[in-house]
Amino acid sequence: MNTYKKILEMESVVLLKLQQDKKALEKIRKKLYWDKSFIVGKLIQYLEKDLGVKYYHYEIIDEDYNFIDLLVKEDSDIFKKEINGKDFLNYNIENLINKKYTNNTDEIIIIGINSENNYLNLQYLCDSLSYKFLSYSDNLKEKLNTFTEYVLSKNM
Repeated sequence: MNTYKKILEMESVVLLKLQQDKKALEKIRKKLYWDKSFIVGKLIQYLEKDLGVKYYHYEIIDEDYNFIDLLVKEDSDIFKKEINGKDFLNYNIENLINKKYTNNTDEIIIIGINSENNYLNLQYLCDSLSYKFLSYSDNLKEKLNTFTEYVLSKNM
C-alpha cells in the first residue's frame, strides 16, 4: 500500500504542476488578444501617420468560412475588383496577400482570421509577416512588424 500511496502523491504533484502550467500558458496566450476596435483604430492611425496612407477596416467571409479582418487601402483597385459589395468570397482570402497570386504590395492587409467576439488575435498578423510569399512591400512589412512589436512588448 505504501507504493500505491507514493504513486498517488506523485500523480497529485504532477497534476497540480500541469494545472499551473496550463494557467501560465493561458496567461501568455491572452497577451496576443486585444480589443478589436481599439487595436484596429490604433493600427489605422499608425499607418496613416507613418505611411501617409488611409486604411479602412473591413470584414468578410471566405470559401472556408473563415471570418477575415482586413485593412483596405483607400481607393484600392484590388478591393474594388475582388471584394467591394460582397459578404462572401468564393476563394481563400489569403490568395490576396500571396505574391504568387496577387500583386498586392499595400492595398489589402489581413490582420486577423476567425477573431473571437470583439477581440483580435495578433498571432495571425505576426505569423503572416514571416510568410515567404507575402506580397506586402518591405516598408509595409517593417511598419506592421514595428507596430506588433510595440503592442506586444507593451503588454509584457
